[in-house]
Formats: sequence, structure tokens, C-alpha cells
Amino acid sequence: MNINPKEEAKKVFPEACEIRHHIHSYPELGEEEVKTSEYVMSKFREYGIVFTDDVPGYGIVAQIGNGEKAIAFRAELDALPVCEETLEFMHERTGSLENELAEFDSWESKNPGIMHACGHDVHMAILLAAGKVLKEHEDEISDAGYSVKLFFQPAEETIGGADRMVKAGFMDNPHVERVFALHVSPDYPLGMISLKNGAMNAGVQDFDIIVKGKSAHGAHPEGGVDSIVVASSIVLALQTISSRANSPTTPIVVTIGAIHGGETHNILAGEVKLTGTLRTLTDELRDENKARIEQIASMTAAAYGAEVEINWYDTVFPALINAPDSADIVRRCMTDLYGSDKIHEMDESSMGGDDFAFFSQVAPGTLFDIGTATSGTLPGESNYYGLHSEHYLPTDDVMEIGIAMELAIVSKCMED
Repeated sequence: MNINPKEEAKKVFPEACEIRHHIHSYPELGEEEVKTSEYVMSKFREYGIVFTDDVPGYGIVAQIGNGEKAIAFRAELDALPVCEETLEFMHERTGSLENELAEFDSWESKNPGIMHACGHDVHMAILLAAGKVLKEHEDEISDAGYSVKLFFQPAEETIGGADRMVKAGFMDNPHVERVFALHVSPDYPLGMISLKNGAMNAGVQDFDIIVKGKSAHGAHPEGGVDSIVVASSIVLALQTISSRANSPTTPIVVTIGAIHGGETHNILAGEVKLTGTLRTLTDELRDENKARIEQIASMTAAAYGAEVEINWYDTVFPALINAPDSADIVRRCMTDLYGSDKIHEMDESSMGGDDFAFFSQVAPGTLFDIGTATSGTLPGESNYYGLHSEHYLPTDDVMEIGIAMELAIVSKCMED
């Protein structure tokens, strides 16, 4: 494909900023991305790109070219239930003048309690801008026997919209030979990417443990079974799954993120609900440690005379596996565009989950992180904020790099 990715990215960058600012202004939660989906479709109509919204949830699949071999990219539609607090952070980070802060205020979240705190607004803007450029090269893509699919998937943060898109058949007709996604990261400097072969992200399954004891007067605990004490013991005992039941070199995380129980100061709680997550890098480890969680919870409860009910959530994210040959395409593109010194090879897998894993189960895929950190915002610095923080606001500049990378990946896949 006759294209200069950096030059094309530079030309379309101002429009990408407009797109990003609009999407950032009107975030929507997973399974509720109505207006976000409508906006994405309006851009496809403007660019003349063929698409369908006959996708589970509010997803959209667009296609450029009509070849039998497809290259696919994923972006996520949904935001998070976070109250945005980025204006003060912007001032601290940049020392912006009042008029500049006022300009940003125009695209701060207008939906109270909802925010694009994981960079999905950036991902969408990058993919839409790349799509606009690719549409201008559609004949070249088709003549080479290729198509490019643009997946705008719903509900990444909740039920795993990628799974439903795969099951609906969007990895076929035409068949996706390779699938890619990028994800902004505050953990690396702007201008760098980070990735690894194999397990990039952990598999995820969430659970609830309901501890059932017996209420009693707080002055007479001997007459009841204190569910709070039982739940506390279960939480502590679950920590031994990582430290004692598995090898110290085996990555596994069991986290209890919420405890709900009790009514007032002088009544033993009859029931307590624990909500947690299990993270592993293989299905086998997940199944083994699900059994351990159930055993520890039930036997600990029994020791106190209580019972437990354990509910595993239906949505299970598999581990995200980067195919080495697809990851190598990303590395070669980054080297060609910005130099091999801008590639960070991850030593360890992230225990965070991403449902891009469903796409990469079907076709050789790669997700890579793209750094957003500027001076003062690197890990350990005063203005560092991680993903999902109410203060996390990636710089627009990352989009020019992301657009160039997606264009280069298409070109490189067609060459290979």
C-alpha cells in the first residue's frame, strides 16, 4: 500500500482530536453506549465507510475493501462509573492558563459520574481517524486481496462484548487473518510502546461469596454466628492461595474488592457478601484455584458453624495471548516509524484482564500498550495517575502515534 503512515497521521490528527474531545464529553457505561455508537456511525457515513450495527449490544463493525483476507482492529465504546476530576490535574501538570483550562472544560465529561478513565475515547478516535485514511486507499487494499475490519465493541469493562461479537461471526466473512488492538498506558513515556509474546494479560473470573451465619444481640454473641468474623477469616485465608497453595513463581491473584454486611453497632450480622476476582494466566490454573477458593470458604465457614454460597460470574475472560508473529509485525512497524529503542519488552504479564482475548483466541492477535506519560506523570512522580483514575487524562499527542501505527500495521500485513 502506497502510504506514508506518519505523514497521513499528522494530516488527520486535528480531526482525531475533535473526535476524541466529543467522545470524551459524552461517556456512556457498558451496555448503554447508545449515543457513542450513533456518533461512530455518523463518522462512518461521513467517510463513506460500509458498516453494520447488527451487532450484539451497541457494537459496530465497519469494513474497508472487499478482499477475502481481513485484518482487524478493535476499539472499545464504553466508559467507567467514575466522577471526572481532571481540570485541577491539568493545571498542576501543565500550568495551563485560564483560557486553556476553559477550552478543556468544554470537553470534560458532561455526564456526571461517568468518565472515559481507561482511554477508550482515545482508542476510538485513533481507529476512526485511521479508518478515514484507509478508506482513501480502499482500491489498493481490495486489489491486494485484503479487507480491513474495524471492530467498535461494547461493554469491554463489564460483560465482555468481544465474546458476543466473535460468537456472532464477525471474525468471518471475510475471514480475519490477524487482529490488533492498542491500549493507552500511563506506565510508559509518550512515544513508547510495550508488549510481549505469549500471555500479555491474565484471564479473569469474578465471584461472590455469601456467608450465612446467625444474627444475635451484640451483647450476647454466644447466641449467634457472627458472619463478619467468619467473612474476615475467609478473606485472610484466601491470601494463602497465592502465598502457599501455588509456587512463588506462578502469577495468580485473588482479590476481595468489596464486603457488605451488618446493619448497626449492636447486632451480629447474619449475612455478609464478599465480592472478588480470580486472575490466572491459564485455564488450568483458574480451574484449580476456583476449587481452592470454594474449599477454603466452605471449610472456614464450617469451622465457625456458618455456611457459604459461592456464585461464579458467567463472564470469564480468557488470558490474552499475543501471537509472536503478529507481535513481530507491531515491533517492525514501531522500529520503522520511531526506532527500536521505543519498544519496551515486558518481563512479566499484566494481571489485568482485557476481553480482546476473545478475538485473539480466533486469529493470531496482538494487543500492545502505547505510552502516554509526560514529564511529571511517570510512575512514582507527583502527577502519576493510573488507568481508571478520575485524574487520568492522556495527552492528545498519543493519537498521532497510534494512527501511524495502525496504518503501518495494515501496510506491513499486506506486504507479508
